[in-house]
Amino acid sequence: MLNKKGYAAIFILCLILSNSHYYAKGAEGDDFTYNAKGKRDPFVPLIGRAIPIIVTLKEVLSPNELTLEGIAIGAGGKQIAILNGQMVRENDRFGALLIKKISQKRVEFSIEGKDYKMNIREPEEKIDSGK
Repeated sequence: MLNKKGYAAIFILCLILSNSHYYAKGAEGDDFTYNAKGKRDPFVPLIGRAIPIIVTLKEVLSPNELTLEGIAIGAGGKQIAILNGQMVRENDRFGALLIKKISQKRVEFSIEGKDYKMNIREPEEKIDSGK
């Protein structure tokens, strides 16, 4: 059960939330918009290791630009792979990239007619501490 202070806090919170649209308006009553163009992402650390740039599949010109993130078995036993954050299936084409075959642990593809194979990385084995 809530006491009088609890009910008062809930009432004030509801009052603030119901009028929040008023505070989001500009001086002339226009809706507030934020333009992020040219500003850095505040969630990317300023120091530390560099984050690799993810290339879209249409822009891939080298197997070094691909990252195989996972392979899953879809409905009917169809294999689906995740390359550079995008789901792909066999015979999908993205610019110069053609997905030829997807198996449980490997994706076979070609870039500009040259064939490549990429294996999924196995999880790192735990180190036995001897305990």
